[in-house]
Amino acid sequence: MTSVDPTFGVTKNPKGTTLYVKGENFACPAGDCSHIKVRFTNKNGDRIVVQGHFSGGEVTTIYPEYPSPETLDVDISFNGLDWSNDKVKFSYIDPFVLGVKPRLISPKGTTKLLVEGYGMAHTGDDSKQKIAFKHYPDNKLLTTGGHPAEKVYKVHNENLVEVATFPQAEVENSGKGIEFEPFTVAIMNPDGEFDPNDIFLYYYAEPDVKKQSAEFAYVNEEKVILFDVDFKWGQNHPDIFRDYANFTCRFTSEKNGTYVKYTDAFMETSPIGSMKHGALADQIRCRTPLWDHAGDVVRLDVSFNGLDYYGNYPMNMVDALSTLRISPLCGPIDGGTKVNIYGTGMNSSVPQEASVIVKFGTTHSQQVDKSNIDEIQWSDDDYHDELHLSDKLLKIAETNYPDVDDK
Repeated sequence: MTSVDPTFGVTKNPKGTTLYVKGENFACPAGDCSHIKVRFTNKNGDRIVVQGHFSGGEVTTIYPEYPSPETLDVDISFNGLDWSNDKVKFSYIDPFVLGVKPRLISPKGTTKLLVEGYGMAHTGDDSKQKIAFKHYPDNKLLTTGGHPAEKVYKVHNENLVEVATFPQAEVENSGKGIEFEPFTVAIMNPDGEFDPNDIFLYYYAEPDVKKQSAEFAYVNEEKVILFDVDFKWGQNHPDIFRDYANFTCRFTSEKNGTYVKYTDAFMETSPIGSMKHGALADQIRCRTPLWDHAGDVVRLDVSFNGLDYYGNYPMNMVDALSTLRISPLCGPIDGGTKVNIYGTGMNSSVPQEASVIVKFGTTHSQQVDKSNIDEIQWSDDDYHDELHLSDKLLKIAETNYPDVDDK
């Protein structure tokens, strides 16, 4: 076997479509063609065997019904015993959308959507592999330049396809710009129609990302990086960003553009932990990744959807900060003893005049059973004082976040 035609079909085959099997060295044993079989095998090894017919150098059969969208292997036998085992593919299609990533779309039209579901077979026919952009919730087809807003999708596998988007300025709903209204992407079914779904997407106004808070990071630390951001809240909606944004920081080596690392980022209100009631986010926070190459200059970008990045700010990844030896190893409890610390990276900061901070803390402690502790009573006030948080601030936090104890 070399191929089948068509390469895909509808699960129920309501029209009784014929499948043509092509190949080489097709011949009926002793001229007896009554034992020709066509076998369909799924990924679990389950098989459907149907009768085949030989004519004009081809084997034909009406492909069988199948309960769900899936790609199967097709083999033939001329004696019902020996099979071709060439594993030529035939796909049952009936696509259905289960998810779309990302949900926030760049207004430049650079976002590539990953549409997840099932029954998304590669048909080889662009006219059958289309996705339509529709207004939500009325399911009305959007337009671009007076034409239907449709794109041909690329199949990764039967559960995942990729499709490009349009620039926001080109997309119209009833002759007006889509602006920041919700829309969906609907995939074409075998009947040439676009089945609706309720996985809505939004264009966003591009936030203004200002330079990061640090010029360097030690290669062995996960340093906190802060960006001041104008989120354009007059156009973007905080709840939509909170629900659907995928904040990400990307670090790309200038020396080797293929060396890239990503870290999760978070939208928050400055300063960290301020818990301002009703205040909208104005900064993004992420951490630097552990880096393998000291002395690298990296380009730092921020994304709001995990795909489209902004910034391209330079940052230095410097020698690891580490301690190899300290002297002396002890001193009086009154303090004041000068300690020499020997290690690496202590002159690597950018600029080099940046202070190196030394922290002293307990490394070992003795366990004490609670039953042996008396004349000490738990006090919320003392606990809050030790946290350096005022009762007023904590009460605000508890009002805004009922589950603050869990956090």
